Parts: sequence; C-alpha cells; structure tokens
Amino acid sequence: MDLAYLNGAYGQVLNTYLQHNATPQAQLFGHCTLFLGEFLAQNEPAWRRRLAQLLALPLPAECHAFPHGRRAFAELIAAHHDAPQHPFPTALLSRLRQQATAHAARTVAAPAALPAFYNLFPAGFHFLVAEALFLTGQYEALGEWVAATWTEAPAVAALENNVYTELLYAFEAVAAHRTGRAVHRPTRLRTLFMLDTHGWLLDYYQVHLWLVELHFAASTAEQQELRGYIDTFALQHRMPFFGQLAGLIPPAAPL
Repeated sequence: MDLAYLNGAYGQVLNTYLQHNATPQAQLFGHCTLFLGEFLAQNEPAWRRRLAQLLALPLPAECHAFPHGRRAFAELIAAHHDAPQHPFPTALLSRLRQQATAHAARTVAAPAALPAFYNLFPAGFHFLVAEALFLTGQYEALGEWVAATWTEAPAVAALENNVYTELLYAFEAVAAHRTGRAVHRPTRLRTLFMLDTHGWLLDYYQVHLWLVELHFAASTAEQQELRGYIDTFALQHRMPFFGQLAGLIPPAAPL
C-alpha cells in the first residue's frame, strides 16, 4: 500500500499488522512507519510517544535495510525538529554512516530480470537517510551522503525507471544547487510517473518530486503552481508538514 495513505487506510492496516506480528523486525517496521504518518500530520504528542516506543525496540540482527533506515529517518527528523537551526550532531551522522556501510557490505544485488524496488533495492538504508536530510534542508550533509551512496552501492546508480534511484539523483542536484556547486536541473522527474508498474509508490514520492522542482522553479508562476500541487497533496493526505516545508523553500538562485 502507498505511504500517502499512512493517516488513513494504510495506518489502520499497520496497526492491525502490529497486533498480529510480534517479530522484532515487524514491530520496528510498523512503529517506524506509523511514526512517519504522525510526524507528517504534525501530531507532536503522538509522534513523540511513538519515537520513544520505537527507539526502545530491539534492533534485530541482520535487520533489513528499510525498517532500519526508517528508524534512522525518525532519529534525524526528531533531532532536526528539536534544533532546526543547527546541523545534525557529528556523532549521529557518523553512527549512521557506519550502519549504512554495514548494510552495503551485506546487500545482495537484485536479479537483473526484476526491477529493484523495496525489498530488492540495494541501498534502502542509504535512501531513507538521504530522504531525511532532504526534508530537513541539510544540503551539505545530503550531498556528501549521496556521493557516499554511489560509492558504497554502485549498482544503484545504474538502475533505470527506479523511484529511489531517481530521487537520489534529484536530492543530489538540490544539494549541489543549494550549496553553490554547478548543477543542471533534473530532467527525468516527470517521465518517471509514466510508469505502468509500482504505482503504489508513486503517490507519496510525487510530492518529493514537486519539492525538488520547487527548488529549481525559475518563475513566480511556476513556484505558485508547484506549491498548489503540494498544498493539495498535504490537505488530501493529512500531511501538513509538506505544505509547511514548501513554504520554507526559498526562490531559486540563477543556475
């Protein structure tokens, strides 16, 4: 199911799932994902309770990259919320770098005949940390993180028509643009949504691509159009965080 519906049907499914699957990895996955919905809904009492709960859960040996990465995402998002004007603590980023390296070392590449989505994506932990850095505007750290991802999981860079890979390229472009490095505006974002498969991922990540495009929007009309899309998404899916974030993105400097 699509993450866009975390504060609706998907959230209800996850709550039922947690009641019937007590394995450590399932509990970690479920609580981390529900945290995401509560945070995007800006329900601070709920996400703070959930954060304490998920951080108290045991981390299974050989934990899958996505639930592990979702816990890292939660840590980063919460740290930024508590100190929005400061960069992330060096110790936190160093620990996450070590965990990412460990995941990359034991990841088996996806079979060539299958698209590398979710369980088969070779760098799930890397992606979710990059997503957190993008959403919190930590552009210097984001650029360094994505560069390390290409080195540690080189198979990712070559994947075609893959939501996670395309977003990593887009995040890298935003990081370069916002830190004053030469960059070309991403050109492949809209074509990604012509895919006939894996539509369950696209609703949620569509708003990320609008946010990326907003960073590069060259005219007031384009900025207003993109903010309209984002605001509509945020309202429909009860995720006001995205609308607030869009309002904080400054106008694009000339490329």
